[in-house]
Amino acid sequence: MNPKTNVGIVAICCLLLSGCIPGCSRQHSVVIEGRLPDARYDGEPVYLVPLKNATARNVDSTRIRKDVFRFERIPGRKEEKENVYIIRTRPLLRLRLQELLIVAEPGCLHVTLDTISSARGTALNDALQQWKENKHRYDAIQRYVQAGLHAADALQKDSLLTYKEETDRAYAHDTYRFLVQNKGNAAGRLVYTLSRHVLTPRQRQTLQMPDE
Repeated sequence: MNPKTNVGIVAICCLLLSGCIPGCSRQHSVVIEGRLPDARYDGEPVYLVPLKNATARNVDSTRIRKDVFRFERIPGRKEEKENVYIIRTRPLLRLRLQELLIVAEPGCLHVTLDTISSARGTALNDALQQWKENKHRYDAIQRYVQAGLHAADALQKDSLLTYKEETDRAYAHDTYRFLVQNKGNAAGRLVYTLSRHVLTPRQRQTLQMPDE
């Protein structure tokens, strides 16, 4: 057989196989590929729940197999695109596997469910993940300050309160900057709902985002 013919047959086979192998290549699909820390969760269900208006009909589910799980959705109506979803397990497991808020935008999202869960792989979810990490650091500092105030003397209390004020300002600044960059998308609307209380009245007026 002609070597050129062999090359052509191989190329055609590769193209056919690429269409049969699950992956993140479908242009308009929302693909969520999840991973668990170990095999003890195999067989457990994972749920994909709309943050708003969840019903038995619009909650999706799958099962963990060999430490992984997968969802694939193709948003239909315009209002279904860039919806916010919660990825969660059954209630008892949520003590060990943190629920995760994600934005359903086309692309491949890589999710880790663990004591601190995370999601990366699409533009909005990467931005949201960065904000979450900043929020976790801020929350940890708040707990540290509150615990320290109980046993601190007057001088130590002043130092801790000053540290808290600086942290509050930094968190508010980072949140406002995030909202300026994302006020027109689902990630921005979610963060505004969760954190608008840290903004000044002038910042809220500048953003002109609805209080949902």
